[in-house]
Amino acid sequence: MANTKTPAIFEQLLADAHIEAKHILATADGFFLVHKSLSDILAEKNIHDFLDSQEQRLKCSSFFDDWFLYAVSSEQGHTYSLLKFREQEQDAKDGAPADGDTPGVTISVI
Repeated sequence: MANTKTPAIFEQLLADAHIEAKHILATADGFFLVHKSLSDILAEKNIHDFLDSQEQRLKCSSFFDDWFLYAVSSEQGHTYSLLKFREQEQDAKDGAPADGDTPGVTISVI
């Protein structure tokens, strides 16, 4: 039987007021998703950009706006990862680096 208790990292995000309870979606079999983008969570921590491998500053809002935290429960606890719902957007139209505009879903598997 899966652990249906809210994952500890999600509880910490709640305690720090970076998400609200309404942002946590859960299934009966122990899958949890924070329906608030990683970009929005980082922005609340005043993190708006990051360095790429060439030391160029890139905007979080152009890359992490479609990344979401999730957790999968087991009897031993929770396994955390990220999933990406890439939307059809035009964030690269101004010539700035961005994550692309082709829609798709990516789910990391550990």
